Amino acid sequence: MLGSLDISQLLGDGDDASGLPSTGYSEEEGFTWVDTLRSVDCDSSDRKALCVEDRTATMVTAQVLTSQDTCVLKLRLSGNGHQLAFGIVDENPSGFSRLAIGDERLQSSIGAMCSPISGTIVYEGRTAGEAPAVKNGDIVEIRTSEGGRVEFLKGSSKFHSIKVGGKCKFRLAVTLFKQGQQVEILRGSGGGGSLPAGAAGALQVVGAGLPAVNGSYTATGTYNGKPMYKKEDGAILYWKNMWKLNDSDNTGGWWYERDDTSATGAWETAAGLGWVDPAPVVKAASGSPAEEDASIISPKSAAAVSTSVPVTAAAAPALPVEARRTNRWGDGLDAAASGHRDFFPKGWTPAKTVREAVEAFRVYSPEEIDFVLKKGCAMALDLKDVDMHMDDDCAAVIYAYTQEKPEPPSLYTKLNDAMRTSGGLAEKRLLLYLDYIHSLSEALSLLPAYSGECYRGLNLRLHPKTYEVGKTITWQQFTSTTKNQFVALNFLGRSGSKLHGSFFVLKVKSGKDIRDISAIPAEEEVLIKENSHWKVTSKAQSLDEKQKLCQKLAHYDLTEMDVYSLQQL
Repeated sequence: MLGSLDISQLLGDGDDASGLPSTGYSEEEGFTWVDTLRSVDCDSSDRKALCVEDRTATMVTAQVLTSQDTCVLKLRLSGNGHQLAFGIVDENPSGFSRLAIGDERLQSSIGAMCSPISGTIVYEGRTAGEAPAVKNGDIVEIRTSEGGRVEFLKGSSKFHSIKVGGKCKFRLAVTLFKQGQQVEILRGSGGGGSLPAGAAGALQVVGAGLPAVNGSYTATGTYNGKPMYKKEDGAILYWKNMWKLNDSDNTGGWWYERDDTSATGAWETAAGLGWVDPAPVVKAASGSPAEEDASIISPKSAAAVSTSVPVTAAAAPALPVEARRTNRWGDGLDAAASGHRDFFPKGWTPAKTVREAVEAFRVYSPEEIDFVLKKGCAMALDLKDVDMHMDDDCAAVIYAYTQEKPEPPSLYTKLNDAMRTSGGLAEKRLLLYLDYIHSLSEALSLLPAYSGECYRGLNLRLHPKTYEVGKTITWQQFTSTTKNQFVALNFLGRSGSKLHGSFFVLKVKSGKDIRDISAIPAEEEVLIKENSHWKVTSKAQSLDEKQKLCQKLAHYDLTEMDVYSLQQL
């Protein structure tokens, strides 16, 4: 099938579902994209869309799909060095234009948020699993099949699948973020098809995770007649090299997957690089099945398969956007202070504009500061649309704090180093930064308080006295935390599946959720204001304690990682 980008559907500056075109899907007509922000430009064939400015812009299909529709949308993506996303949204996606796929405010929205280095599955504001990196020119697919199965693929490898409800209606969607990003619709194969008779072995399953939105996956398998392991880890299943591409030794192999998220609990089989659902009987991948393979043909017996192969943890999603080069999540952990620090001299009053306050760090060119101020204006407008009111300068100050410079140092590293260091040049620099500290603190005060669990991490083990249980400590600088354990994981030490360093589980009382004003929203950052006080409530003593505190990381070897719990006072 060939999708289309009908330029007549570029509606203007609205950002909700009011007046959104709605038509049923038919293979003959392909797809028509809707972009209410006029943020893309189309080529003469109406098959390519080019993002023309830096802003979050989600395009959706005018075609509304149901659980009975079968289609393939094949896209060639060019992220221009940054993240982009593709997936599905609700039939009536109110506010969709300025919200990214997977945003918690975008109803029934799930997709793959991918950058050139890594990716993650995002579902209504939560990380739901892993996705591959997407580089310029990579081809991805969204496949739907009768019965409500939606699959995400890169090349020929499936990396995520979900089932939508029987009466659910949804649209396909793409989110672009940066000027120069491009999406091109390619011809899809159409239909889910079925396993051809006598299909020969070209099976491939690579190390990955299969997340379930509400439930769990169970899987078992064999390779070359030898039983392979299964591993369930909460809602994510991990495996490693179950099948090899172009396996031609005529030894049978099997792969079972149980999806308990659906009412039917259908079994699936990977075969011929395709998927059959349901598959009441599993067909041999190549040649005749070996005896060990034949013994697990019945789904009921699958649970008894040997777990003889060592479990190797799948790589956790690294930063799903521009990589941090400095450890924002461990910044200052090794410099816990014992008391409050007064930053402003008696009688001090702010005297600098926001531009001047940012200029003081000498990390931005005049053009870059123009960009920061422009982003502040756009973000303040976006916040207003969801009943959050913040002026342009306040949004720009927060945005500047979250930016990562291509070459260090970034603004936040210079700021926080000065805020927690006494004497010498740090004191002199601190005087230059006071206007920015004041502006950032005031801007954060405009946001509602966030309370909940957040995380920090550092790739070294700290002296036991630094965070002794019962001790009260102060982080004098602004403190970056994340709601996503995988984000903090990026700066722990790692040797294969073994993690080492220090991991902090924080009970936050008065944080500020700045994701909507962040240069890297997928980090799910909660920023803590200066001079935050904490009580060390525990240090995990056993592996079981560590796994309970770090449930998302429980499939790793945590024996060489210290895990602390802190309560904000």
